[in-house]
Amino acid sequence: MPEPARRTVLRTVILYIAIFGITSLALGESAFLYARNELARRLDQRIAERMDRLGQAHADAGQPGLLRAIDTFTDHGARTFGYVLTDAHGLRLRSLGDVPRLAPGWGVMQFKDEDEGVTDPARTLTRRLTDGSTLTIVADRDYIEQYDAVTTGFLFAAIALLFLVAAAGALSLERKVRSRIDGLNETARAIFDGDLDQRVPISPARDEFDAIAATVNAMLDRLNWMLQEVRRVSTYIAHDLRAPIVRLRDHLQRDTLANRGVVDIEAIERCEEIIRLFGVILRIGEIDGAVIAGTATEFDLSELVAELSDAHIAVAEDLGRTLTHAIALGIAMSGDRDLIAQLLVNLIDNALRHTPAGAHVAIRLTADGTHACLTVADDGPGLSEQERRQLAAQRPRPGSGAMREGVGLKLAQAIATGHQGRLTLHDNRPGLRVEVRLPLHLVRRGGAS
Repeated sequence: MPEPARRTVLRTVILYIAIFGITSLALGESAFLYARNELARRLDQRIAERMDRLGQAHADAGQPGLLRAIDTFTDHGARTFGYVLTDAHGLRLRSLGDVPRLAPGWGVMQFKDEDEGVTDPARTLTRRLTDGSTLTIVADRDYIEQYDAVTTGFLFAAIALLFLVAAAGALSLERKVRSRIDGLNETARAIFDGDLDQRVPISPARDEFDAIAATVNAMLDRLNWMLQEVRRVSTYIAHDLRAPIVRLRDHLQRDTLANRGVVDIEAIERCEEIIRLFGVILRIGEIDGAVIAGTATEFDLSELVAELSDAHIAVAEDLGRTLTHAIALGIAMSGDRDLIAQLLVNLIDNALRHTPAGAHVAIRLTADGTHACLTVADDGPGLSEQERRQLAAQRPRPGSGAMREGVGLKLAQAIATGHQGRLTLHDNRPGLRVEVRLPLHLVRRGGAS
C-alpha cells in the first residue's frame, strides 16, 4: 500500500535534483560566458587604446615618432602586445614572427610565441595610417584560453559538488517524508485490522508533520468515541428489544390455543429466530481485533473444522442435503477458538438454509505456510454479482437476495477481520463459494506475534 506514496516522493526528489542541476549548470555557464566575454572586451579595449596612442604618435612625429613609440611599448611574452609595421611600398619596418600583412580591421589568428615557442591564439587590429603605411597590433589571447580551461574545470567541479549536496539533502528529505508517511500508513493498516487504539506517532520536533499527526489522532479519538457510543446504544437497543420478545416466547409456551394444549409452534420458532438474531447483533458488537490478538491461544484448526463438519453431516441429511469435507491435517493457528467455530457454523448454516433439497455443500481447509484458507461451497442458486458486491460491502440492500445471508455473514466477516483475515464471496458455477483466509499467527501492534 505505501509503494505509490514512496514512488511519488522519490519522483518529486528526482525532479527537484534534475531541476537544481539544470539550473545550476545554466547559471554557471552564463557566469562563465559573461566573464569570458568581459575579458575579451577588455582586451579589445586595451588594443584599441594602444592603437589610438600609436596613431597619435604617428600624427605628431610621423613615422620616426611611431617607431620610437613602438620600441617603447615592445615587450614580447605572455599577455603582451606585438607590432607589425609595413610602409606604403610593402617594406616591413617592424615585424613579429610570421604574421602576414592583414586587411584593416579586427581579426583572430594563430601565431608562434617567440618567448614560449608555442602557437597561441591572438587578437589583431590593423589600421591604415595617413602616409599609406599599415600598422597591426597583435595581442596574445593565451591567458583567455587558459581561463577557459581552468574555469571550465572549476565550474564542473563546483556544479558536481553542489549537485551532490543537493542530492544528499533531497534524499534525506525524501527519507524523512517517507518515514512519516509510512508511520501514517502503518497506523491506518493497524486500524483497518481492528486495532482502534493505534495512533500516528508524534516526534519531539513538533513540526508540520506532527501537526497533521495530532489532527489525525484527534479525529481517530473522536471516531473511536463515536464507535463506542454506537456500540453502546446498539447494545442497549438489542437488550431492550430482546427482553419483551423473550417474555412473548415464554407466554406462548405457557399458552395454548382454545385451552386445548395446542402450542403455537410456529410463533415460538419465530420468537427463537428473532432472539437468535439479536444474539448475533450483540456478538458482532463485542468482537475486537486488538483484544483477540492480545488474548489469542494456539489451537488445532484442522481438528476444529473436522469436528464441526462431521457434526453437520447428519443435519444436512435431515434437510435433504449432502455435506462433504476435505481437510488438510496438522494446521494450527492462534486466535479465539470459539469465534472461529462460530464463523464456520454460520457459513455451514447459511449454505444448508439457502440451498434447495438435493444440494451439496463442500468444506475445504488448506494452508500455504502463513495463512489458512477455509472454503464453504454449495451448488445452490448462489448470488448474483451485484448481490455479492453488496454483501462484500457489508451493506446489503433491504429486500434484496443478499439479505438472506446478511446477518450471519456479517458476523463471519467481523470474526475474520478480528483475526486479521479476510472473507470473500465467489461464484461457484453454480452456487456460492465463501473463502476465508486467516493468518496462522496474529500480529500484535506492539511488534510481537
